[in-house]
Amino acid sequence: MIVDAPWYVPNDLIRRDLKMSTVKEEITNYINPKGLAFDWVSDNLYWTDADASKIEVSNSNGSVRSLLIWENVDKPGDITVDPRSGVMIWADWGADIRIERAFMDGSSRKRLVYQDLSTPSGLTVDKSSKLYWTDADLSCISFINLDGSGRGILLTGASIPKPSASDIYQDHIYWADWMGKTIERANKITGKDRTVLVKNVPDVMGIKIFHRTRKQMISPCLAKAGCSHLCLLKQLRGNEHTCACPTGVKLMDGTTCTNSPLNYLIMAHRMDIRQISLDVPYMADVVLPIHKLKMATSVDVDRKTGDIYWTDTSEDSIQKSSPNGTNRATILTTEIMAPEGIAIDSTGRK
Repeated sequence: MIVDAPWYVPNDLIRRDLKMSTVKEEITNYINPKGLAFDWVSDNLYWTDADASKIEVSNSNGSVRSLLIWENVDKPGDITVDPRSGVMIWADWGADIRIERAFMDGSSRKRLVYQDLSTPSGLTVDKSSKLYWTDADLSCISFINLDGSGRGILLTGASIPKPSASDIYQDHIYWADWMGKTIERANKITGKDRTVLVKNVPDVMGIKIFHRTRKQMISPCLAKAGCSHLCLLKQLRGNEHTCACPTGVKLMDGTTCTNSPLNYLIMAHRMDIRQISLDVPYMADVVLPIHKLKMATSVDVDRKTGDIYWTDTSEDSIQKSSPNGTNRATILTTEIMAPEGIAIDSTGRK
C-alpha cells in the first residue's frame, strides 16, 4: 500500500534473521556483512554486505544509516577508506572479480584492478596513496597506485601460501596467513626483512594496526558541514563533502533530508513490519522498530495519525503502534480468531 507518510525513523534499524520463529532473535540489519572500514577523520563507518549486494555507511555509533552503493555490485567483500585522499576501495568477489575505488560519498566510481585476481582481500592504503592487497588463492601480496598505475607483486610463492589480511604501519606491511597460522611483516617497498611475529594462531581473517601517531586532520564533516543527517567526506584538501540521508529518505536542497518518504510501500512480514521508500532510485527495505511480533499477516496505516495497525494470527489480536515503536497498544484480542486482513478508514475513523 502506498501512503503519505508524516513520519520516518532514521535508519539504525533492523533486519531479523527468519530462521526459527520460536528462537529469540537478536535485532540486526544485515544478511552477510563482510568488510568494515572506519573513517577516523569524519567519524563514519563503512561496510559491505555480500549477500545483499550493497555498501552502506553510518555514523560511528550506527545511527543514520545510509545506502551508498547498490548498482553493479555483486559480492562486495573487504573494504578500506583513505580519508587523506578522500577515497574508498572495495573488492568484489562476484562473477566479475575486481577491486574498485570511489570517493567516500560513492561518486566517481572506477574499476582499479580487474585482471589476475582470484580472492582479493586485506585492502590497505599507505600514506603515499598506494593500495596493497592479499590474494589467498594466488598466494601473493600485490600493490598499485590509486590512479591505476604501477601495479606490482611484493611477495609471492610457497612461503606465503594463504595471506588473508594486511595493514600498513610506517615502513612495513603486516599480514596474516591462515594456512601458515602466522602473522608476519616485511618491508613494504622491497618485501625484505621478513619477520614472523606470531606463530600457531589459527583462523586469522582480519588484522588492523592501532597506533596513536596517526596524523589528525580537520574534516568539514566533524561539524556536519550543515548536513541535517550524515556528512560524507569527498576531497579533504578542498574541504569537499556530500550530505546523505537515512535509507529511503530524499535529500531536498543538498543539505537537508525530508522528514519521511512521501510515498512508500509497507508490508507485514511475519516477525517484522517493513517499509520500502518509492522516493529514491533504489529499492531497500527498512524494518521498523516494532518488536516482538509473532505472525503479522496484514498491515495498514492511519493517514491522519501515521499509526500502524496490524493483525497477528499467532496472538489472535489486532494491534497498533507509532512508526518509531512507541505508543503500542492492543486494539482487539477477545472473540477474535486468526485475523487475516485489516483496513483503516482514515476519513471515517473506523
